Amino acid sequence: MNAVRQPPGYCVNHHDRPAVAGCRHCGDFFCAECAPKAADGVCRGCTGEGSDNPASLWERERRASGPVKVLWAVLTRPGGLFASMPRGRGARFAYLYAAMTLFCAALITTALTWLVRGGPFPWLVPVNTAGLAGLLIVDAALIFGLGRLYDRRLAFPDALRVVSYGATAYLFLVVPVFGPLLILALGLAYLTVGAHRGLHLGVPQAVSLALAPLLVRLGAAWLIYGGGFWERVAG
Repeated sequence: MNAVRQPPGYCVNHHDRPAVAGCRHCGDFFCAECAPKAADGVCRGCTGEGSDNPASLWERERRASGPVKVLWAVLTRPGGLFASMPRGRGARFAYLYAAMTLFCAALITTALTWLVRGGPFPWLVPVNTAGLAGLLIVDAALIFGLGRLYDRRLAFPDALRVVSYGATAYLFLVVPVFGPLLILALGLAYLTVGAHRGLHLGVPQAVSLALAPLLVRLGAAWLIYGGGFWERVAG
């Protein structure tokens, strides 16, 4: 576990009080009253405790309406959601949100395909959902590995959280013709914003993190399909 930074001056909330501890995630410093818990060295802002951010509320209270509120926040104000998302704890409910999002996208898309062309509709939904959910873990691992080069304090749950809420882009799979392009564009945008605002990385570093999963997938597809890769993409 990374050590809490030593305070250089005064509390970020009370400017007349000497700082006694710092948050190992955001780097802010706090007085004795505001200091992060000694057990993990993460402040209330990073953990989402007391926050009305939809992501924090969903992960803390797990209400049925939580995923809908998170979805609306990602679509309308992604920067605000990522900037105040919880950090420093497990991301299992963020991943659950992603799984539900992927299931809905797979269900709607497969149903539309089945209505138009016919096919094994019931079987494709869980298979597609499981496959996409597995890709999210790979994406999170890539972002975590590269992100650690920029910030040694980065934890895997935080990378998984950014990837999970960024998975909202997959809902645009239901858009005819332009769906894949929308997923690509929005996916890159969400990951960039998430890395910049949520993980507190610079814009160039955030862009490189967002591009990493895409480049790895393109490289894997090239190795698998060889010269026929671009024909498949065009088709």
